[in-house]
Amino acid sequence: MTARRITVVAERVVVAVFCLVALASCAGTVSPGSPGHAGGSPDVVAAAAIALEAPRSEPAPALSVGATVPAGTVALPTGAFSDRLRLRDVTITGHAVTARLDVASDVRELIDLEVRADFYDADGRFLSSNRQIFRARDAEMFHTTSGVVGLPISVPGPATGARSAVLSVPVLVNGQRA
Repeated sequence: MTARRITVVAERVVVAVFCLVALASCAGTVSPGSPGHAGGSPDVVAAAAIALEAPRSEPAPALSVGATVPAGTVALPTGAFSDRLRLRDVTITGHAVTARLDVASDVRELIDLEVRADFYDADGRFLSSNRQIFRARDAEMFHTTSGVVGLPISVPGPATGARSAVLSVPVLVNGQRA
């Protein structure tokens, strides 16, 4: 290593140490009973646990569904958001899965939603996947006092051969309406 390279590395180490010392001195403490003290409240503990969770990736589509999803049907597996939404009027047509979606767990604003459909042939073999993505503006006209009601879903499938599907919701982000 050249002398110049050693100098550059040393300067970076000094800057990093300086930044760490500066951050540590700014951390400060808050006394119990003061407005900024969390005191290990259940909300803080729960938030910390969620913040530390690694993001989960959605499961890959099954290579075959065999007789578990008969031709002409759409399966709705229980997922992470099953308790917060309802899919109704679910059908598979020649080239798409269609449905209506309600988010009625409480009065919420839909911020981000992804609906995924995995398509299978008449023998239950996987053909392809596709998804429909919604942003807040896409769902605005479906907001009611009961939440989001009747949001139309239409996930396009392969041009030919789709006889059954599995419909899932890998992403749902909602918030309190103002």
